[in-house]
Amino acid sequence: MPHCRIRGALAEYADGFRAELDSLGYTAWSREYKVNQASRLSHWLVDQDLAAGDLDDARLASFLATMATSRRRPPTKSALKPLLDFLRAQGVLVPTGATEPEPLDELMDAYRRWMITQRGLSDRTIDRYEKTARRFLRTHATAPGCGTELLTAQAVAGFLLAEANCARCCGSCM
Repeated sequence: MPHCRIRGALAEYADGFRAELDSLGYTAWSREYKVNQASRLSHWLVDQDLAAGDLDDARLASFLATMATSRRRPPTKSALKPLLDFLRAQGVLVPTGATEPEPLDELMDAYRRWMITQRGLSDRTIDRYEKTARRFLRTHATAPGCGTELLTAQAVAGFLLAEANCARCCGSCM
């Protein structure tokens, strides 16, 4: 398995972050995915002429906005939570309650971890399932939080049948 290298502002924390992810139960592939996200953040910090300790909520938001315009599947605040927690534990970042992820992001990250660890799905399949789930939840989960407590099996089945019909007629809805 290839190891992602972190250069720049977060380079000195790479081995510790890997060890932390291992202790949290991440698989080798998902661990390296998280390290790759840390590498992107590290490069961005260098490009902005910032050190690791300069990262705050506003700069994190700026990084996420930059990634949203340049990546097919950009990282979310929730996806970076293990890294941010690790950096706080190392005393690099000041503890703050402002990095709370959105409920939908937390749900989608848990769904992604489940697809990786429990189902062993390929990255391409995981991306497709995640996009479909996000489309469904954006239109059907409208309660406070992410609204999943009000979902019914009928709503899920109806959505998936419409997706299948669209894919059959149009070639793909994605």
